[in-house]
Amino acid sequence: MKLRRVFGVNLSSDFPFLARLPAADGEPDLSFRCVSRWSSGAPQGRQLFRSPERLVSGQRALELDAQAERYLLRVGGVGEFEIAAREIRCLPARDDPVMVEIALLGTVMSFWLEQRGVAAMHASAVAVGARGVAFLSGQGGGKSCLAAGFLEQGDGLLSDDVLPLVEREGRAWAQPAYPQMRLGDREAGRLLPPGLELPRVHEAISKRRVAVGDGGWGRYCHRSVPLALALLPERAADSRSQIRLEPVGRAAAAVELARHSFLGRTLRAAGLEVERFRRLAALARHLPFRRLVYPSGLRYLPRVRQAVLEELDHLD
Repeated sequence: MKLRRVFGVNLSSDFPFLARLPAADGEPDLSFRCVSRWSSGAPQGRQLFRSPERLVSGQRALELDAQAERYLLRVGGVGEFEIAAREIRCLPARDDPVMVEIALLGTVMSFWLEQRGVAAMHASAVAVGARGVAFLSGQGGGKSCLAAGFLEQGDGLLSDDVLPLVEREGRAWAQPAYPQMRLGDREAGRLLPPGLELPRVHEAISKRRVAVGDGGWGRYCHRSVPLALALLPERAADSRSQIRLEPVGRAAAAVELARHSFLGRTLRAAGLEVERFRRLAALARHLPFRRLVYPSGLRYLPRVRQAVLEELDHLD
């Protein structure tokens, strides 16, 4: 069992991760392993959530059952994940460790973090010096490209998908996820130097897996940093548009944090929504939010970064 660091947690596992999770010191906070069968039969529990979305096979995309001191999270087409306070076990639906890894480092760990009072944001984030900047958006919102534009200029990656946030000493702190990005062919070809090995994330996913840091591209930030600015990217329809950073009020910021959280409906079904929104409202009180309106196109990324740096200087 190797000890690795991911999402601010020491994870003990013998799973063959493709993402190069950094080695960790100390005691494990959580263990993860796959099993070939449930030792006492299929875990039984109380049904909490069934997603309305279904796969082509007709299987539900996500299901959640409550058991004694643990949950069973079924990820359609991937497997069943039994989630306890210090252990996660997976019964894979088929021999596809890549999809198990994607589910674990996304949906499953997000649920585990939220149970422990850590807000799991759907965001990319970078460390600019000792300050963090987050880009909150859904699929196709441009958050990975924006983060890559900052890495191209020497800033460090904190996260490219799940960003753990905690409130500490009146500030919002961003915890590093793991040193990997996912970029499309066009973005990877434009932003990355030639000669890098860029395998596809999965045979069914078109994006490329980009290792960050040692032996890869760019720089990875291994430490937690105070988050100085949260941005809501919005591509302008007109490429001639000026880059704008528009203030967002605290109430609207809390709503945006909730909107860009993972697993909103699932957490509501598990009875975790009220406490989670309290955490998000506290984070919104301490975290400046701006709506970032910028012209579409990779050539504008250096100008976007400069505008963000100027905003950071203004906040200081």
